[in-house]
Amino acid sequence: MSEPFDSIASIRKDWPSLGWPVRALYVSVPVLIALVTTGVFCAGWKAFFPGTEGAGGSATRALRMPSERMRHELVTSLRRFPPESFTMSRTQSDAESVELADAVRGDLLEANWKDDSGVIVIGEHAAPSGVTVRMKKSPPGSVYLLNWLNRAGLQARGLADVAQERTYDVAIEFGPAPGDDAGE
Repeated sequence: MSEPFDSIASIRKDWPSLGWPVRALYVSVPVLIALVTTGVFCAGWKAFFPGTEGAGGSATRALRMPSERMRHELVTSLRRFPPESFTMSRTQSDAESVELADAVRGDLLEANWKDDSGVIVIGEHAAPSGVTVRMKKSPPGSVYLLNWLNRAGLQARGLADVAQERTYDVAIEFGPAPGDDAGE
């Protein structure tokens, strides 16, 4: 026999005389090697294919995009309120923030709201994680938007801190999903 297999054969021969800690070590090492190899494979898969699930794994976090039905509800409900002007900002490299900001912006424009600035791109650490809605006073449409964002599972924060001299009524900030690292 070859050299590596000779040592395994000699251990098997002496197996009954070995104590339980040594037996546990011999059993756990192959299991640990299999777990580490699988983890490295899944991590490598996600590095090359970030939008897909790794080798039979499940998605680790849910996408933040609300359903089409909820988005349609937002548009029809906001049309009942007087239109407001808004400005929107999103982080630079978070793909979910980009998609979410574009979708919400489209919905607000469809509800006849006035876009005051387009989507402003900001640095990673300039926006807090999650969604922040900053309002002048508390117009009913903005309050409805904040409540809708929370019903959609986006855990939005509402602040009434827009200065009166600003031309827009609402400022919406899309940061990375809560719990995400800046490097992801």
